[in-house]
Amino acid sequence: MITRTETPATIANFSVNEAPQVNYISFFYQSGQEIRPRDRVLIHGDPGEIEFIADPAENPNDWYVKEYGGGIMVLELKVFGRIFVTEPETDEQLTFLSRQSDP
Repeated sequence: MITRTETPATIANFSVNEAPQVNYISFFYQSGQEIRPRDRVLIHGDPGEIEFIADPAENPNDWYVKEYGGGIMVLELKVFGRIFVTEPETDEQLTFLSRQSDP
């Protein structure tokens, strides 16, 4: 909350004339391919789909970003339902299968 003695510049820790630096986070599979929504994957051997990506740069107020610092949501209906993966690049149980074309 901004009080009368504080300025937005002192709260944000950057000059009013400067734009804050935003670092976009890209998530990758172990194979090196970038993760995108709607990708078809295997998670723990079962088929799934990337439902969404919680990127701190795009959605800093997102619950998943605040709670975990970002990650990906995998929809897998056979066993798990949904799984939130915070470090997909090191998850040996997440395997990229294919990329769906845009609708």
